[in-house]
Amino acid sequence: MARRTGEGVRIGPITLLTLVSVLLLAVLAMLCITTTHATEAMAQRQADALSQTYELDAFGQALLAQIDDQIAESGSPAAAAALVQHRSDKLLENAAEASSARDLRSFIDVAGTQVTFTVIAQDGKELVATATIAANGYTVDDWKMTTAQELPEQALLSTN
Repeated sequence: MARRTGEGVRIGPITLLTLVSVLLLAVLAMLCITTTHATEAMAQRQADALSQTYELDAFGQALLAQIDDQIAESGSPAAAAALVQHRSDKLLENAAEASSARDLRSFIDVAGTQVTFTVIAQDGKELVATATIAANGYTVDDWKMTTAQELPEQALLSTN
């Protein structure tokens, strides 16, 4: 007859190896999940930024088309610049409507035959462009898109 001793459960090398393997796989799974969430957040931020850039660009192009219409309506560069300054609010409104822009602040400044307009998005992205009105159209002298610094709530890995 076999005698029982009070030894309990014995952990052999195979059991120990299996336990360590399961723990390592669990850690790797958590790293994969974290990396996936970070990649998704970065991709979404990039898509939002690119959409905002295209929206600003479309607004600027629509505004240039409005300025071109004013040039065609007037007889001289000076008269066209005066029309642009006089109708600036309506031109900005028409450009926003034509480009389907949402929540943008925009300004026009006319100095002589030079028209400078600024378009600012809610996230701080900004388009500043300068066009010179000529007798047969306009020339774009400057077209600059700037981006605001990242806000703390836009951090890649957040604690939320």
